[in-house]
Amino acid sequence: MEVFGHFGFKKASIEDIARKAGVGKGTVYLHFESKEALFEAVMRQNIEHDLAALEGRLAGESSPEGKLRVYLSQRLERRLQKMGWATGGLEAAERMIEFVGAGAKVVEELRGRAVGILCGILREGRDAGVFHMDNLEITAEAIHGVIVTASARFFTEKDHNPHISCTLSELIVRGLMAAPTPKNP
Repeated sequence: MEVFGHFGFKKASIEDIARKAGVGKGTVYLHFESKEALFEAVMRQNIEHDLAALEGRLAGESSPEGKLRVYLSQRLERRLQKMGWATGGLEAAERMIEFVGAGAKVVEELRGRAVGILCGILREGRDAGVFHMDNLEITAEAIHGVIVTASARFFTEKDHNPHISCTLSELIVRGLMAAPTPKNP
């Protein structure tokens, strides 16, 4: 991922990747039919590793609100750390768009797993009477959308303030914990 991070997907070459790995170009092609296939495999490995780490951290939490805080902080911060090689600004935004396009199939496949984890946390909280929401699946998709949008914004800033991520997480947790407002007849 380091070569892709440095050059971007389009400009990274199999030669650059092979050199960094200390192998010949032919060796790379023995394992991957194209640069796209290699990129997808690397993305899949990174995302699966992140989700496994998230599940491990969630196992250490007992309350639904604690699990949601872990989920939010892990998803926001890991998205930023994964792109930590970027300089921020317009170049970073362009590179992120390029990566999402190149790895769209993998990202969409594993997005479902991340949203499924979130649905489980929300369901547990709803069933325990801790979280209040009208529609669990829509709430999970909305939270996922906020994470993606916020991390994209933070990613393009040269000096990200980590307190913004914490504040965003608290707004989501407290919003779900708030007592529902009575509906007018």
